[in-house]
Amino acid sequence: MSDHRSISVFEIIKVGVGPSSSHTMGPWRAALFFIEELARKDLWQSLQRIEVILYGSLSKTGKGHGSDQAIIAGLHYNHFRIISRSEWIALLEANKACHEIALPNGRHYNFNPDEDIIYSKETLPFHPNGMTFRAHTSNDVYEHTYYSIGGGFVVSTASEEVGKNMVKTPFQCNSGEDALRYCKQLNVSFAQLIRANEHAWHNDKSIDNQAIELWTVMKETIYQGLLSSEETLPGGLNVKRRAPLMLSKLIDLVPQSANELFDHLRGQSFDFAQINTWVSTFALAVNEENAGYGKIVTSPTNGASGVLPSVMAYAYCFLPNISERDMIECILVAGEIGTYFKKGATIRGVTGAAQSSFLVFFTLFITNAKKSNQKRKPRKTQKTYASGDPK
Repeated sequence: MSDHRSISVFEIIKVGVGPSSSHTMGPWRAALFFIEELARKDLWQSLQRIEVILYGSLSKTGKGHGSDQAIIAGLHYNHFRIISRSEWIALLEANKACHEIALPNGRHYNFNPDEDIIYSKETLPFHPNGMTFRAHTSNDVYEHTYYSIGGGFVVSTASEEVGKNMVKTPFQCNSGEDALRYCKQLNVSFAQLIRANEHAWHNDKSIDNQAIELWTVMKETIYQGLLSSEETLPGGLNVKRRAPLMLSKLIDLVPQSANELFDHLRGQSFDFAQINTWVSTFALAVNEENAGYGKIVTSPTNGASGVLPSVMAYAYCFLPNISERDMIECILVAGEIGTYFKKGATIRGVTGAAQSSFLVFFTLFITNAKKSNQKRKPRKTQKTYASGDPK
């Protein structure tokens, strides 16, 4: 099943939460959608209890991916874009203590995850990541089935993506060939074409603000992963975090913020081996934050969430004359290429090939950077480097 509707780049690249876009973000969003559906049907006042049935892959691996924890947070009507990990833990502890969930209108309803999250042995025919939410009211029972198809995308039983208004862009692009044709026809760059299409949803200020927010979250995720005080990752396997140790071998400085770290790196000069280690360390820091239920940028899935931030951090820190404006174009280009893969994918592999898009993005970005740098004066760098080479 292909998807040729218009897709904003900010649907592909978005703020998310670990560890899984399909098994954590998807169930969280489905819970949010169900609570909103109950509000539209005016069922909040009569709501007494909710139960959730997980099928297929969600049932088999949901506990390990935090599907149950995500559902509890979503049923509280809290969005992962806003809530912090500490607030999320507090919600879980509160629910564990009283087996109740509070709606925004102050009404409480019963929800005991040990009894009300049912792990079915069945797999629904439409997609392996199926889940049914069932609301018991004082008068009736209302239920809705959702499917988490990857990348945080959720569809309903009607095979329509939930929570999206169908928008048509002026320059419909379903492939790279379409984009190249429009670029030539309109005499614009790829980034300019993407921006023109994004105007179907957002004005220029909104586009810039959303892209900068994503870049800010990427930097913060890298920083949190590098400076984490947790020795092991959750999950019971005692997997040790490696990014903080790698940072200590790379640099003597203990940065107090993400901006301090990135500003410091932009003022240094490194050889190829050191840069290569930094890029790997950036990616590992993000991946460990994702595994630790941290806030990340889903790009386009949580499994690939370390790729784009590490590439962008490489460009920002180690290429001359790269600005925040270039980071905006990075996100637009990467997200647009990701939409082509989503449009051409089956429903079961909706983002399966999207990681390849970032190889294309990387080539495009570096080529553009080289051309731009030929016209710019190179940035002066110092020949200093803290501590010894990483082992």
